[in-house]
Amino acid sequence: MRLSSVRMRLTFWNTVVMAAALATFAVAIHIMVGANLRASVDGELAESAEHVVDGWRTYQAVSAGKRATGRARIVLRGARPQSGAESRYEQLRSPRLLDPRGRSLVPFWPSQPYDGRAFAAAVAGRRVYSQVTISQVPVRVYSVPLTMGGKRYGAVQVARPLDDLERLSRGLTRTLLTLIPLAVLAAFAGGAFLTDRALRPVKHISQAADRLGANDLSRRLPVTGGDEFAELAESFNRMLQRLEEAFQRQRRFTADASHELRTPLTTIKANTSLALSESGSAEEYREALEEADRAADTMSRIVQDLLLLAKSDDGQIELELAPVSAAELLRLAAEATSDQEHAHIDVQAPEPDLDLLGDMHHLLRLMGNLVENAVRHTPTSGRIVLSARAEGDMAAITVADNGEGISPEHLPHLFERFYRVDLARSREHGGFGLGLAICKSIAEAHGGSLSIRSAVGVGTEVTVWLPRALPPGSGGAQKPAIRQGGEAS
Repeated sequence: MRLSSVRMRLTFWNTVVMAAALATFAVAIHIMVGANLRASVDGELAESAEHVVDGWRTYQAVSAGKRATGRARIVLRGARPQSGAESRYEQLRSPRLLDPRGRSLVPFWPSQPYDGRAFAAAVAGRRVYSQVTISQVPVRVYSVPLTMGGKRYGAVQVARPLDDLERLSRGLTRTLLTLIPLAVLAAFAGGAFLTDRALRPVKHISQAADRLGANDLSRRLPVTGGDEFAELAESFNRMLQRLEEAFQRQRRFTADASHELRTPLTTIKANTSLALSESGSAEEYREALEEADRAADTMSRIVQDLLLLAKSDDGQIELELAPVSAAELLRLAAEATSDQEHAHIDVQAPEPDLDLLGDMHHLLRLMGNLVENAVRHTPTSGRIVLSARAEGDMAAITVADNGEGISPEHLPHLFERFYRVDLARSREHGGFGLGLAICKSIAEAHGGSLSIRSAVGVGTEVTVWLPRALPPGSGGAQKPAIRQGGEAS
């Protein structure tokens, strides 16, 4: 497992967090246990001190000739110190009843206080807990004032060695220091296992992605479950779908472009080779050169169209925007086909002040392509109508005909490059399948769009939405919503 891998980093940080939590828990347990033990000792000392004070008061009553109760006698016996043969541990538990000078108030009881400062505080009337070390043994001391009848007689000190508590604390510490590393190791192993299972889909996605190639993008990643990794796999599959479609369009585009360029190249090569291989008349040489020239013109148009589409793809179509009269644009587009026999073209005059904001050269090319398509697919007995109207901040330029029409299955593909509805007839009329793609690119470069409606045997209507050139300060209506894919609503 690489140290820089996500799996290792997740396992590492999971272990660090777990170790910190366990250490915090251990410290808290140690502190709580110690506090509870000290509270238990303090409670025991307080109870013992009360017994000693009660016993001393009973002792004073006996000394004064009064009768002691049974409980007082028991307290006196319990409070009396052990003999010198008692253990050191028991000696440290013996109470001290001392007058203000530190002398024992009970015969044969020890006369030295456990803690001088605490004794002085108790003589002054305060109850004090303290801790001292006697013969290297930690001792907890509780000092209380000794009073009776409102008079201070001294102080009482009771004590309890803490060596057993310290042994218990050390044992707890050793236990925690043994268990915590084991728990951290278990957390590391468990974290590694869980992380591996959680990231296993990533490994499967990576392996599936490695098997993909430019020549085979049809594979898809497996999608299992409904978690974030499934969403990632679905997003990756959608990206693969788009890549596959893009590669298919690229291959189709390359093949179509090669095929279209091969035809004029073959014509040029055939005519030049024929002219060079045979001796003919000047008229024959002229015919060969004219045919080669026409083929060169065809190649030039294809290359220019491809260059325009390439600039469009990169968003680099250069536009010289200026007000363009819609009426003038329609008139020039209709006149561009005056040198050929075609259906009647009817130009419906738009509003006099309807101007477009665009590049006249590119807009004329757009309209020329549309009119040429309409002429090509409309019989001479048919009718072609060019019109324009204002729609808020936009203008709708329409080219409608009553020609052949287009089948519904072809409509979604009309803007694809080199796409032809009728391959044979398109080549017969000199079409390359680039005209509508160029029209769409020019319209979108102007901030507009293009839509087509058609029915077989009824005709075709192409509408171009272009921005209007509005006078300064005029408030136009709301611009029509333009939907992606070249349709406006």
